[in-house]
Amino acid sequence: MHRTFPLALVACTLMLAACGGDSKGSTSTPPQDATITATSTPATVVPTQTPGRAERTAVAAVTAASAADAEKTSTAVASPLKLTSDAFADGASIPVKYTCIGDKVSPALSWSGAPPNTQEYALIVDDPDAPLASGVTHWVVYALPASVTKLPAAVPAGPDIVGGGKQGLNVSGVTAFTPPCPPIGVSPHHYRFHLYALDAALGLDAGKTNREVTMAVQGHITAETVLVGLFGR
Repeated sequence: MHRTFPLALVACTLMLAACGGDSKGSTSTPPQDATITATSTPATVVPTQTPGRAERTAVAAVTAASAADAEKTSTAVASPLKLTSDAFADGASIPVKYTCIGDKVSPALSWSGAPPNTQEYALIVDDPDAPLASGVTHWVVYALPASVTKLPAAVPAGPDIVGGGKQGLNVSGVTAFTPPCPPIGVSPHHYRFHLYALDAALGLDAGKTNREVTMAVQGHITAETVLVGLFGR
């Protein structure tokens, strides 16, 4: 009897210990899960935060660019600059009168639809089909006041244009209009009358070259348009 009781007591103790161990094991599982969740949450969130800031920056940049493009588009739509001539339509043939085998005078031009902030205009006429790397410059006109919306036919040669405006150097180095004169027997050349509306008065003296005027207008162009005439012989 004295030996049996301790054995029974030991057996009960071991059973209670086993039960207690199971209880502790089941109790420890939630903290382990909680620890894993708490640990994994920052691991998941922290890497996500950095791309989030980069993404917001990228979105802001795209939004700003889109706003700028929208502003440009709205300006173009609100102010459709258009250049016309009563001598020929866009893409049509230039009458002989305005060429080297005619009266050799400039055609009449008129324009409309410039933006409200236009301060002056510039006009460059060239022939990109000419067998030269930069084409041939036929006419350079600039410093045309915003109040001027037309040029009469047969503008005289000289540095100044009556009513406002100056003339630059043509392919011959003269402040005048050079009439179209493509080689005989070739396909008709395209003569581009390129008009620029500018947001500032450039203050250029007469006698500037095509390149000088083209460089000067950069950053000041608010609208531009091209009228093309064809001529062959």
